[in-house]
Amino acid sequence: MPDRDFGSVAQRLARNPLGIIALFIVLVYAIAALLFGLSGGALDTDQRWPFVWFLVLFPVCVLAVFYRLVTKHHPKLYAPQDYREDKNFLRSVESQQQPEVLRPKNPATQPVESQISAGAPAPAEEVDSTTAQPDSNRLVGLRQRADEQRRRGCFEEAIRDATQVINENPGDAAALRTRAEAYRATGRYEEAIRDATLVIDANPGDAVALRTRAEAYRGAGRYEEAIRDATLLIDASPGDAFALRSRAAAYRGAGRFEEAIRDATLVIGANPGDAFALGVRAEAYRGMGRFEEAIRDATQVIDANPGDAFALRARAEAYRGTGCFDEAIRDATLVIDANPGDAVALRTRAAAYGGAGRYEEAIRDATLLIDASPGDAFALGVRAATYRFAGRYEEAIRDATLVIGANPGDAIALRTRAEAYRATDRFEEAIRDATLLIDANPGDADALRTRAEAYRGADRLEEAIRDANQVINANPLDAFALRTRAAAFTLQGKSEEAHRDALASLKIEANNNFALAVLRATTSASLNPRP
Repeated sequence: MPDRDFGSVAQRLARNPLGIIALFIVLVYAIAALLFGLSGGALDTDQRWPFVWFLVLFPVCVLAVFYRLVTKHHPKLYAPQDYREDKNFLRSVESQQQPEVLRPKNPATQPVESQISAGAPAPAEEVDSTTAQPDSNRLVGLRQRADEQRRRGCFEEAIRDATQVINENPGDAAALRTRAEAYRATGRYEEAIRDATLVIDANPGDAVALRTRAEAYRGAGRYEEAIRDATLLIDASPGDAFALRSRAAAYRGAGRFEEAIRDATLVIGANPGDAFALGVRAEAYRGMGRFEEAIRDATQVIDANPGDAFALRARAEAYRGTGCFDEAIRDATLVIDANPGDAVALRTRAAAYGGAGRYEEAIRDATLLIDASPGDAFALGVRAATYRFAGRYEEAIRDATLVIGANPGDAIALRTRAEAYRATDRFEEAIRDATLLIDANPGDADALRTRAEAYRGADRLEEAIRDANQVINANPLDAFALRTRAAAFTLQGKSEEAHRDALASLKIEANNNFALAVLRATTSASLNPRP
């Protein structure tokens, strides 16, 4: 019975901060009593003195702390249950909370770097007594509910509640921050940038708003502006992991891969298992063609979280870059199984299917992308190239022409169309497309080969030999250019030169039927010279 009474008393005391203090004091003295009661005789004088001093000084310290609480922080000593009605509790909270009202500050006297708080919310803005309105119970509740909904991922509800606060108090910084972050989380980046900018204009060092705006800029593809905001945070706090991650991702999006790797490496150095930084670095390595390092970083993330879509995409692309098409297809398929509409994974798998010679599957994936987005240049380019490899040249020309119509300088589409034109004996069109590529890049070996073959097909033999010579001078072992030149020499009746090129081509590709045919023709001509 005494234990039950003590338990009920303790339960009642634990509802109130004052009761918790009382329970703590009882607990300390109960432990001291047990200690001296059970082992007091085993302690010598030197061992007893620390306990004696503790028992003497502890009440004095508690009294001092209690005095401080009662005189300076007495409203915090009561729980909602201590009030007869909830509105009385809200009224006491209202009396302590003042709304944050934005008032622009003088930038000349407010250096940005000195105002940014690393890893913590920005300091409260000064309240303009001429414009600030008394906060009502309803606005306090709406502001708190909006932030709670944002934390729970209920972003539309957070936006709705924050908007109500802002409509009645347009300068409410806390509500603007909440709404900006909710907008960002739902992909409404321009609205997020607008709200965060309102906060930053009034307080340039507001770290929370700067982080939100940096991420919103990045989501909107405005990478340089994202880098600028993240750099402000890093300048004030070089170890700010959030800002370093954000800047690394923005650098990657802007194609500044070395800088992305640098920032991501700083984060990984402090936290080797940081999945976001590892994923960003993997993508940056991939962008630089450092595929093995990209695979290593992505694999580390996937080992910790096998379903990480970002890392699976990065590794799939890196595998494709190394020619490991089956592994690329496997990783991309894992992403697509979880999200059938994942455009990045579908693009990767389509390209990997094409690389593996599985043309129908490549066309299927590319068609899914084009059905969802008819102007998807990557998917059209992949499907055009796949149609060409599958011998479906008219369809290849159709898709490549759509890409070129949107981007006349698209090198992959021009190359695909030139090859398809050549394969269908439309030599002048093939020469035109290949020439556009060569004008942009005079050393483009693929375009030079295609044009040389088209010139040969059009009986423009000297021009065919000229282009083939340019390729062979750069790479004497280029079997395709050697075959083209051999055929052109044959048509010119230059049997010795044709025989020489055909033999050189066969040494590189022993079973090439075209070179064998040229060799037989030139051998026959050398045995039976013209009169």
